[in-house]
Amino acid sequence: MGSFYHFLISFSFPFCITCISMSPLDRLGSQRPSNLARKCGRGRKFRRQVGRVADGYRKALAVEGHTWIFKMNPLLVSNTIRTFHELNKGFFNFSDEYKALAQGIPFNEKPLEFRPYLPFGSILYESESGITCAQRDYMEFYVLEHSIRYLFRAVNPLIAGNILENNNLYGPSIISYYTAAYHALLAFLALEGHAFLEWTIWPIPSHRPGDYEHRDFIAKLTEQNKWIFEGRKRRHKVKWDEIYQAFGSRPNELPKCFHDLFEYLYSGVYQPGIDLVELIRSPGQYRVKLADRFEEFLQRISEIRHTAVYRSFGSDPHVFANLWNRDTFSESGIESQTHKYGAFSVSLLNHVASDIWELINRLEVGRDVGTALGLFVYFNWFDNPKFEQIRNHNLNSKIFNITKWINGFATGDRDG
Repeated sequence: MGSFYHFLISFSFPFCITCISMSPLDRLGSQRPSNLARKCGRGRKFRRQVGRVADGYRKALAVEGHTWIFKMNPLLVSNTIRTFHELNKGFFNFSDEYKALAQGIPFNEKPLEFRPYLPFGSILYESESGITCAQRDYMEFYVLEHSIRYLFRAVNPLIAGNILENNNLYGPSIISYYTAAYHALLAFLALEGHAFLEWTIWPIPSHRPGDYEHRDFIAKLTEQNKWIFEGRKRRHKVKWDEIYQAFGSRPNELPKCFHDLFEYLYSGVYQPGIDLVELIRSPGQYRVKLADRFEEFLQRISEIRHTAVYRSFGSDPHVFANLWNRDTFSESGIESQTHKYGAFSVSLLNHVASDIWELINRLEVGRDVGTALGLFVYFNWFDNPKFEQIRNHNLNSKIFNITKWINGFATGDRDG
């Protein structure tokens, strides 16, 4: 990890960062395919197969006889492969609509760019059809760098959670585990085509929403293979609610870690109106399912963070009831909520890291584009992730490999 940090420090921004030039250029990039059956930039045909596996769900992308297993949005996979192929050849440009609107209008804010038409942020503006982005034709580049950055940011909070849990500091450990899960959530959503944009730029004053400074903005990939952009309130609950937007009709396809956490939080909750005798006879048959309490479940995840922060409570919530009823419980029961949140964080991070690693191994990334990707990942500065301290071996090795891959473009260990 340190190699890219040293590279960033020594990187000479005046030589590589330029102001946006608004001179009209001919369109270089071709239009995005409308579905997976169309040819991508490399002339390969894609088809999608959907099947179930134990760990959440599986979506297989078959390309010229090779089947790749992805748990992420398969439409985003094919688009990302095509986008990086075009970026390697310099086939990218701002949208014609944006260039026409911005022509001759003085900027209040001049975005920094790695190369012309590749700024360090998403240029948004209001058009007749709503909020849109100047880089929407190669949005996948920004989605990938967002997902990698969110993954890296989750590392240190996860390690802190382990240390705090080992010292029986349950409330603080919940806070740290939640923070790790929160970053993992943002990466997970990005790979599902619901990417919260961390740095948005609104350079045209007459094409800004009135409350743009007080909202988050999200890029969503529709089933029609079109990026749309929407505003969101700046609240933790809103981020978790986005899972419902992405999986509302198919909660069973969520990764296994969500189902495990739901079973823990709703272990003693049953469907209403069931006869008591029948409930005693077959309790498992009448337990509530994730689909029954989907939105409520997502809200409870963010509420547990609130409880840990403001009430300094991280023990199992059933402990008090057990004490009141004079029931016996083991010491491990006090820790169970911390264990569950730690396991949830690790599992979700493993899920995200697996998809990122699978995806980047399918990309053709030139040295220049790879260097840009690395700079974008680290541009919004964060602490150096101590991935070597991650106790889970699978997660440790995946993040190490991703780090080595992206740092290789800066150190010269990779040529694409």
